[in-house]
Amino acid sequence: MGTLVVNPGGPGNSGVRYLPIAAGGQLSTVAERFDLVSFDPRGVGESGPVRCIDDGSRDAAAVRTNPFPTLRDLPGLVQHAVRTAAGCAYESGGDLPLLTTAYAARDLDTIRSALGAEQISYLGFSYGTYLGATYSSLFPHRLRAMALDGAVDPVQTARDPLGKDIEQARGFENGLRRFFHHCDETPAECSLTGDAERRFHGLLATVRRKPLAAPSGDPARPVNAYVLVTGVQAALYARQSWPFLGLALAQAEAGDGSLLQLASDVFRGRSADGSYEQWPDAFLAITAADRDYPSSVAAFVLAAQRAAATAPTFGPLNVYSSLPAGLLRVNPAEDFEGPFTWQSSGPPALVIGTLHDTATPYRGAKAMTVQLGQAVLLSFDGDGHTAYGRGSACVDRAVTAYLIDLAIPAPNTMCGYDSPVVASFSSFAGR
Repeated sequence: MGTLVVNPGGPGNSGVRYLPIAAGGQLSTVAERFDLVSFDPRGVGESGPVRCIDDGSRDAAAVRTNPFPTLRDLPGLVQHAVRTAAGCAYESGGDLPLLTTAYAARDLDTIRSALGAEQISYLGFSYGTYLGATYSSLFPHRLRAMALDGAVDPVQTARDPLGKDIEQARGFENGLRRFFHHCDETPAECSLTGDAERRFHGLLATVRRKPLAAPSGDPARPVNAYVLVTGVQAALYARQSWPFLGLALAQAEAGDGSLLQLASDVFRGRSADGSYEQWPDAFLAITAADRDYPSSVAAFVLAAQRAAATAPTFGPLNVYSSLPAGLLRVNPAEDFEGPFTWQSSGPPALVIGTLHDTATPYRGAKAMTVQLGQAVLLSFDGDGHTAYGRGSACVDRAVTAYLIDLAIPAPNTMCGYDSPVVASFSSFAGR
């Protein structure tokens, strides 16, 4: 079938690390028919990795950061953001303007040319949907097929990134509410039973007063409100992680925050030895180059207040985490903000949207479908982030049939879970 290029998301996730694992799992069916290719975009992994701050500074920030900041916390937030932005600017050696998705799309076409392929097929997850939409717009005749799972609204991503951050926070807030409902309705599958929402907020209030110990984790790093919130956010990336989340919260109620610490570490890219993965720095550098964040701190304060109104658990933290990107003020050497189109002579593009996606809410998939013009939306009535390989044989069959046979699902196709969801802890940290 030729070449299928896959991007796992991020921005910042390494395709080079992802592909060997996915080829034997998530992508095993298409691996039988395609040559699978992935790559590390600029600033990621093996492609000139960007670094912004050292590991010790990240640990210190986790201790200081209040996920529910008041104006009294603002000087500390700004100081950390300035330090992080300065580190990115210094360590990149002037490469930040070259880290845009438009450049990544051109690099992808260089890969296509080097392979001697007139056309390639493409499968992108999360941020990878933005890269795919950019590539299809810049190189409209080089794609045989394009499947975009966990799609973003590309125009919003480029032009209104703070709005995207707020919408994402609402997605996680909705995911948390659905987790509470699941615990109350199916107590046999959740350790946090009996008014889960009330128990969660009681735990959060306790932790805000006094951090928890982590006796089975790293006892030197108490579990504060920041660790609790980011740990919960990590588990909301996958429906399969809900049993883990219930257990982690129940253990935290009993005074042991070890599992929440583990989840937070995964979310933030921290290894057991105290080192951090490189992707958080790449995420910051690429979003700063790509997205038109305001440079005014006041704009972030107002956005955080808006976010808190509809996403009180995740909103302010989600907004302020992007403050370094606003302060970097990158002038990209080449950028692309649309129009995003699909003009292939082949079938329409396939966009996959999860109804209760936490990281890329379903509205983004609908917007991507409309903006591409020639595209079909495949919907998944599920939870967590992305759909392919997430427990729906219906989704898996449709995506595989599209990529291999160019078969288009019927309009308004809605897939669901085909069997009980197998419990595991997995987290996609990309946005």
